[in-house]
Amino acid sequence: MEKIFELILKIAEVGRDHPSQPQLIRIEPFRNYFNAKGSIVQAKLDNRDGCCTRRELLTRFLVLNAVLDQGPDLEGVRDLLIQVTNSLYLNEIRFLHTPLNFFNLSYSYLV
Repeated sequence: MEKIFELILKIAEVGRDHPSQPQLIRIEPFRNYFNAKGSIVQAKLDNRDGCCTRRELLTRFLVLNAVLDQGPDLEGVRDLLIQVTNSLYLNEIRFLHTPLNFFNLSYSYLV
């Protein structure tokens, strides 16, 4: 048990020393959450965006990002997630707003 605890501490240390955050400003549904300097506007996060608040939509994306970030190609997977999210939202498939929309996609759209 002690070795597991040591491993968790080491992982946390590496994460702290090498922080990496997704580029949220590149994501289509979140572009209006930022000011001209590229900083997120906290007051805008509590505004509703359809079914939920912007804060909840951002949280949904970050949870999805955290699940996908488990592999060795962190930047590649993040870039893929951004591209897929932007493509879906530009085609009016708002999967963060209604997650079932993602599963209702036809196969022909994905090919």
